[in-house]
Amino acid sequence: LAAREALLGASHLEVLASLNNLATTLAAMGRLWDAEPLLRRACATKEDALGLSHPSTLISLNNLAALLRSQGKLEEARHLLQRVLACKESSLGPDHPSTLTSVNNLALLLKASGKLADAEPFLQRLLKAGEDEIAKPQHDTLIFLSNFASLQRCMGRNEEAERLHRRVLVGRLTLSGPD
Repeated sequence: LAAREALLGASHLEVLASLNNLATTLAAMGRLWDAEPLLRRACATKEDALGLSHPSTLISLNNLAALLRSQGKLEEARHLLQRVLACKESSLGPDHPSTLTSVNNLALLLKASGKLADAEPFLQRLLKAGEDEIAKPQHDTLIFLSNFASLQRCMGRNEEAERLHRRVLVGRLTLSGPD
């Protein structure tokens, strides 16, 4: 990393990619506190050099949010995920698959934070966006449906959770075929 930085400069895309990759590798190794400053640096530099709406910046911000969630810094992670979502909604539109992935990430963080009522509208939004897909299931739609079913269970709505999990099961069996 240091050699690349000396050769190319601190804000070169290859250096920033190396920073992000090293940080995510350290995080995967459980070295969350070593990874955090690298990801923060990558995010700040990408935002300055490329802008907030650049896909590479958004990926790094999402990676930082995931790291912060792993560290238990849920409010800071929520703030980052909200920024990523707002940017994707304005640049890609509310129903773009990448936007919906960000909606899912935020909903799962809210659920993990114990903010079940706050998570519910986001998961409902995912279901509404994928309503056409539920009849002919797609992998992402089934993940969103399963997440919503899990939220219903956490909220004590067990009958609804069961109904939704059964839909997920039927959808997964449909996707996998008769074997």
